[in-house]
Amino acid sequence: MYDLIVKGNDSFLPAVYEDPDIVDKMDWDLAKAIAKQIKTAEPKKMGITMSEVRATSAKTARIEPLPPGAAYLSDVLSQYIGKAVTERMDSSEALSEALSRIRQYMH
Repeated sequence: MYDLIVKGNDSFLPAVYEDPDIVDKMDWDLAKAIAKQIKTAEPKKMGITMSEVRATSAKTARIEPLPPGAAYLSDVLSQYIGKAVTERMDSSEALSEALSRIRQYMH
């Protein structure tokens, strides 16, 4: 939800678009604190519905064809990058584990 409402990135969660009150469920104080911490513009609550956001997104979206297996590879990398960023795993170990899983998948 933060990604969609604050950063403008599309969401893969249908509930974000189906709930007419989703903007009111946003923790705006947290969003402002994060924006300040990462030195970006402060998010503003706008009078726009999620269906309007989705419609605008659909008008400007690009479809990028991916090679076979790209979704799996992206999932693996996201998982291990997340572990490294949240310090649940050493970054070198995370990279090694991700590469190991990718190699297993490709053979």
